[in-house]
Amino acid sequence: MSEQGFTALLVFYSVASTVHWILINQKRFKMGPNNAELVRVFTRQTGAVIADITFPSNLAFEAIIDCEAGAAIHDTGARYEIKINVIDFSAMRSIVRSAIVAAGSLGDAGWPKQAQQLMFPISAPGALNEGHICKVFASLKVGIANPYASLAESPLFLITSP
Repeated sequence: MSEQGFTALLVFYSVASTVHWILINQKRFKMGPNNAELVRVFTRQTGAVIADITFPSNLAFEAIIDCEAGAAIHDTGARYEIKINVIDFSAMRSIVRSAIVAAGSLGDAGWPKQAQQLMFPISAPGALNEGHICKVFASLKVGIANPYASLAESPLFLITSP
């Protein structure tokens, strides 16, 4: 390798390492008092604690939605609605279409604390969906007139044979 090629490779590696370090060490900003957002969406085995990306076709599993609301908007009891869509990319169809996970007023029994984790059960996909790649999309709408919206998506997950 020429000296010029080696220098170019070294510069590229240095920049790539710096970008990787920045992305890994990013911190979330503190929630603003008038904001609400979906923090993350992930899938897990029914009743499990940690995320998972493979699910046997004969077993149900869960989509978990982590959300957060600022103190001011939470204390006012703003109206909210969280919907979920589960898309099967292999078959290009919806497994779950615009299902309401939770709706009500911030501070009610459905969203009692500023940080809230919601669970949505997903029925067993069945043997015809083995090998299919899927993803969960969630939406949050807060307010009635000119509502605030937040979107989040899960990592891809795979339906496997039992």
